[in-house]
Amino acid sequence: MNYSAISMWHNKGEAVSMEPFTHHKFIRDCLAPYKLGISFMFLVAVIWAAHVSFTPYIVKILLDRAAFSRNFESLLLPAMGLLVTQFFMWTMIRLYDYFVSYKMIPNLRRSLAQKSISYIEAHSYSFFQNHLSGSIAGRLDDLTRVVPDLIYIVIDKFFSHLLALVIAISVLWLISPFFALALGVWVVVFGLVHYYFFSPSIIEACEKWNYTEAETKGSYNDFFTNILSIKLFSSFKKEVYLQKLMANVVKEEQKFKKAVLLSYIFYGYSFFIYQTICFYFLLKSYSDGSLTSGDFAFVIMINIQFADYIWQLTNDTLRFAQYQGAYKQAFLYLTVPHEIKDKPEASDLSVQKGMIEFNDVWFKYENSDFIFKRKTVKIFSGQKVGLVGYSGAGKSTFVNLILRLFDAHKGGVLIDGNDIRDVTQESLRNAIGFIPQDPTLFHRTILDNISYGKLNAAKEEIIEAAKKAYAHDFIMQLPDGYDTVIGERGIKLSGGQRQRLAIARVFLKNAPILILDEPTSQLDSITEHLIQNALYELMKGKTTLVIAHRLSTLTFMDRILVFNKGKIIQDGTHANLVEEGGLYQELLSKCVLNQSILQHKAPLENFERNTIKYSGG
Repeated sequence: MNYSAISMWHNKGEAVSMEPFTHHKFIRDCLAPYKLGISFMFLVAVIWAAHVSFTPYIVKILLDRAAFSRNFESLLLPAMGLLVTQFFMWTMIRLYDYFVSYKMIPNLRRSLAQKSISYIEAHSYSFFQNHLSGSIAGRLDDLTRVVPDLIYIVIDKFFSHLLALVIAISVLWLISPFFALALGVWVVVFGLVHYYFFSPSIIEACEKWNYTEAETKGSYNDFFTNILSIKLFSSFKKEVYLQKLMANVVKEEQKFKKAVLLSYIFYGYSFFIYQTICFYFLLKSYSDGSLTSGDFAFVIMINIQFADYIWQLTNDTLRFAQYQGAYKQAFLYLTVPHEIKDKPEASDLSVQKGMIEFNDVWFKYENSDFIFKRKTVKIFSGQKVGLVGYSGAGKSTFVNLILRLFDAHKGGVLIDGNDIRDVTQESLRNAIGFIPQDPTLFHRTILDNISYGKLNAAKEEIIEAAKKAYAHDFIMQLPDGYDTVIGERGIKLSGGQRQRLAIARVFLKNAPILILDEPTSQLDSITEHLIQNALYELMKGKTTLVIAHRLSTLTFMDRILVFNKGKIIQDGTHANLVEEGGLYQELLSKCVLNQSILQHKAPLENFERNTIKYSGG
C-alpha cells in the first residue's frame, strides 16, 4: 500500500544534512554511492575516444594494402581488427546501457529527489507561504531531470569528445603534421571565440529564460488550484497576470535562441573556411604523391567525423548552458538556510503531563508590529481550553507557536517544562494532534489519508478510527470504499467529509496534546452532535486547545481565553465569563444572533419580500 511506501521513505531514506548545500557538495554527496557507475562512464568514454580514431586508421591500413596487393592473408588481419573493434565497442555500449542507464541513473534521480525534498520540507512554514508550491515542484522536477543530463554531457560528451580530438590529432600527426595542426588550430580558435564571445551571452540569456519559465510554471499551478474562482468570475480571457508571465517567457526564450543562432552562424562559416583550405592541400598532397589513398581517406574521415563531433559539442554546450540554468534555479531552494531548525543537542520530547506554558513570549511576523508582548500564560495538564476572539486577534498565532511553525523572538514556549526549541521538531509534532478548520488531504486513497496519523497502522485500526469519527458509513458508500482516490486536496468529497477524515486521522494518532481549529465548522447539526461526543471522548486525559467560533463548541471547555489584538483580556469558565460580560459576552451574543438568523432564514426572507411589496404598493 502507498502508506507503507511513505513509512519506508522516513525510516529508510538517506540521512540528509540540514545545512544549506553548495553546488559541489550537493553533487558530490549525490554521486558518492555511484562511484563505480561514474568510473565505468569514464572508462567507456576513453574506449570510445580511442575507437573514433583507430577505426579510421585501420580503414587506412586496409586501403593501403588493397592498393598494393590483392592477397587475402594480407587483408584479413586489418579486416578482422575492424570487426573486433566494432564488436568490442558495441559490447561496451550495451554494458554502459545496463550499468549506467538501467542501474545508476534511476537510483540517482531518486537520491536527488530524496535529498532535495528532505531539505526543502525542513524549511519553516513561512517559506511555503512565500513560494508557489507549483514553482517548488517544477524546480525539483528540473533538478532530478537535469543533474543526470549534466553528468552525461560532461563525461559522455565533453570529456570523451575532447579526448577523441586529442587522440585524432596525435594519430593525424603521424600521417601529416600539417593537417594535424590545421585541425588543432581551427578547434582552438573556434573554442576560444565561442567560450569568450558567445557563451556568456548564451548562459545569461538561458538563466533568465529558466527563471521566468519556473515562475510561470508555478503560476500555472496557482491558476488551476483556483480554477473554481476562474470559472465563477469568467476571468480566463481577462487573466492579465498569466498573460504577462507567458509574454516574458517568450521574450527571454527568443533572447536565448538569438544568442544560439549567432553561435551556429559562426560555427558553420568558420568550418566551411577550414574545410575549403583542408581540401585544397589534401588534393594537392595526394596529387604530388606525398599522401597515399589510405592517408587521403583517413584525413577525410577524421574531418567528417570531427565536423559532426564539434557540431555536437556546440549543441551540447548550449544544452549544458540550458541545463545549468535550470539547475541553478532549482538549486536556489537548497541554498536557503532553514529559519527553524533543531539544535545539534536537541532531544526527543516525552510528554508526561501535557502542561503548556508561554513564558514572557514576544512575537511578530515579518514586516509587522509585535502581536505578542511579554505573553505569559499557563495551560494545565488535561485542561480543555477554548481560544476565542475576532479574526486577527492572535488565536492562530498562539497555536502556531506551540506547533513551532514559527519561533518566538524572545521568551519561550514550554511543554512539561521543556523549551520546545530544545527538542526535535519531529518529536514535538508527534506529541500533538492537530485538526485544521480547512483540512488538506492528499490525492491518494482514503486509507492512505487516514493512515497519515500512524503510518504503520493496521487496516483494522484505520477503520476503527474512521468509525469513531463517524466517517465509516459514508466511506463504505463510495465506489471503492477505503481504496477510493479522493482527488487533489480531497476535492471529490464534501467539506464535512473531509473534516471527518481529518478527525479520523487524529483519532488514529492518539497524541497526548490536541489542537482543534473549529473542528466541526463544516458539519451539519446532526453530525456535529455526534462528532462532539466523539471529540469529547478523544479529549479525555489530554491537554486540548480549541479555536472556537461556535457556541456549541465552547460548552465542552474547562477554561476559555479571550484574545483581543494579541492580548488575553479575559480568562475563565464559560459561566464566569458570561457573568463578567465584556468582549466574551459580545462574541457570544453575535454567535447566538448568527445561529438565530440561520435557523430562521426562510421566514426572514419572506418577511423582507412582503415588506418590499407593501412599501411599493
